[in-house]
This record gives sequence, C-alpha cells and structure tokens, in this order.
Amino acid sequence: MNLVTIKRYNGQDSILISGLHNHKSSYVVEIFKWIAEHTVGSYGLLYTRDDEDPVDENRFVVWKLARGELRKETDPFLSPCIPKIEDEFDPTRND
Repeated sequence: MNLVTIKRYNGQDSILISGLHNHKSSYVVEIFKWIAEHTVGSYGLLYTRDDEDPVDENRFVVWKLARGELRKETDPFLSPCIPKIEDEFDPTRND
C-alpha cells in the first residue's frame, strides 16, 4: 500500500509519504529532490532500506532535507538492522 497525504496544519503544508516496495524505487528520493529545489524552507526526513544494496544492505539510509539541501546520512537509531531490529537468518526456525 502506498500513501501520499498533503494537509495544512497550523498554516503549514505537510506532505506524508509512506509505502513499502519489494524493490528499490527512486521516485520518492526524486520527490524529495524536487521539494528541496522548489520549496527551500522545507525540512524533513526520509528513511529508506534496500537489503539488495551491497553497501547499505544492513542499515537504513536517512535522507535529510533542510534549507534546500538533501543529504544522505547514516542512521544511528535502527541500524545495523541485524542485530538491532532483526535476528540473523536461522534456517531451523519455523517462521
């Protein structure tokens, strides 16, 4: 399921983008790039995880949008995914 919501709270526009894809999709990062270029006062965080990426397979990547600049940052909270939020693969488990 994908979700995009645009609402105004206390006089400020807010965009919420949520979704879960089986494979990497670059369109969400492209949306953030567009927002950075066209709405310089915007700010926000975008968390992505690509378990097929040879460099970032075990961690989340945080895209930080602030003052018209989009930067790729390291996630200190949920990464490394194994062991912080997941266990190593165990073929004997039945789940």
